[in-house]
Amino acid sequence: MAPESGQAPGVTTGTAESVPEQTPKKIDLIKNRINITESLQALAEKYSVLEITLGTDDGLVLASSAVRDVQPDAAKFSQTFRQHVAPDEPGVSLFELSHKETHMIGIIRTDKELPQTWKKEIGEDTKGILQWWL
Repeated sequence: MAPESGQAPGVTTGTAESVPEQTPKKIDLIKNRINITESLQALAEKYSVLEITLGTDDGLVLASSAVRDVQPDAAKFSQTFRQHVAPDEPGVSLFELSHKETHMIGIIRTDKELPQTWKKEIGEDTKGILQWWL
């Protein structure tokens, strides 16, 4: 059977029920925020994830939406990222970004599957947050 017209190349459909397309919440990430932490908390809320942490590619925490110590995450996952391997923890997703010639990683913790398109959108929103605050 041929794929439907308009179906993205490389997309396969299975017998499992398809997940409806989700959209992020409409939340302003900058307005009425007092610091980068509040902007990252708004970003986490926008995409319904537990935490978003930004770290340097050598493992130092730049900022986080988390209320816990995320330094171990930054150290561990920067190493994971440099080795080009997937995180070994369920619910953890990584993305890469640069700001003012500094190479960084983003660490997303979620308790549900992250829609594939959201990682790119989270990265773009994160760039906007960094441009505003740093």
